[in-house]
Amino acid sequence: MRLQGETMKDMRRTIEDALYDATESIASVENLDVRLKNREVGNLVSEADLASGRAIRIAFAREITGHDCAFISEEIKAGIEVTHKNFSAHEWVVVVDEIDGTMNFVNGKPTWSISIGLHSYGEPIASGIFAPQLGLHGLLYYAERGHGVFLNNEKLTRRPLPQTPKRVVAMDWAFGKSPQELLPLYAKLVNRYTLRIEGHVALPLAWTAAGINHAYCHNSVQPHDCGAALLMLQEMGLKVTNWQGEQYTIFDKHILAAPEEFHEELFELFFGDER
Repeated sequence: MRLQGETMKDMRRTIEDALYDATESIASVENLDVRLKNREVGNLVSEADLASGRAIRIAFAREITGHDCAFISEEIKAGIEVTHKNFSAHEWVVVVDEIDGTMNFVNGKPTWSISIGLHSYGEPIASGIFAPQLGLHGLLYYAERGHGVFLNNEKLTRRPLPQTPKRVVAMDWAFGKSPQELLPLYAKLVNRYTLRIEGHVALPLAWTAAGINHAYCHNSVQPHDCGAALLMLQEMGLKVTNWQGEQYTIFDKHILAAPEEFHEELFELFFGDER
C-alpha cells in the first residue's frame, strides 16, 4: 500500500475521509435489515454495517497503489485472510469495525462508533474512531505513532488519576459468552470503584486513553474491537495487557487497560489469588 506522498498527513486524511464516507453511507441506508449474526442472541448485523464497510474499502482503494494491503473487519470478509501468524508479515493491514455498538445503533442510542486502525508489520501506525452522534459535530479521536492522540483536532494530555472512589472502571462481555468469567471481578470491584457496562468497545477504550474512563476490562474481544484504540492507549502511556499480564496484541481475547499504577492495582485485585 502506498498513500500518496507517504506522509502521516496523508494517512490522517485517508482515515478521516474513510470515517466520514462511512458515516454518510450509514445515514443513507433506508432499510436497516437488522438480523442475527451466526444465530447468536444479541449479536446483530445491519445493512448500515455493510454500507459502512463498503465505503471504507472504497476510500482506501482510492489511495492504494501496490498490493500488500489486507483488511481485518467485523462484517466484510474478503481478500487476504490475516491471522496472528501472518499479521506482522504484511506491510499494511487496515483493521475496521464498521459499526461498533450495533445494538446501540439500531435502538437509537448515540453511543456507537466507526473505527479504523492502520498497522504496518504488526505495529499500529495511525488510527481513528468517530462517534457521529455525540457532541455538536461528532467525536473524532485520532492517533499517530509518536505524535499522540487528538480529539477533534485538539491534542490530548494525560489526566491525573482521581482518588479511588471516583475512578471509573468500564467492563463488557461478548455476545454469546457467559458473564460468569467476569462475575468474580465485579464482586471485587463493587463498593470500591464506579462501574460502567458500555455495550461497545472502541469508544470506551478511547475514553480510557483520554482519562474519562480510568480502566477498561473485557473477557472476549476481537481484532476489530481494539485495532484502532490500541495505538491511542499506547500513545497516552497506558499499560495494556491480556489477563496473563502479557503485552496485549489485537489477537488476544482478554484485555485490561489502565494507567500503569492503576493497572497493577487492578491486576493484583483480579488475579493476585491465582499466582
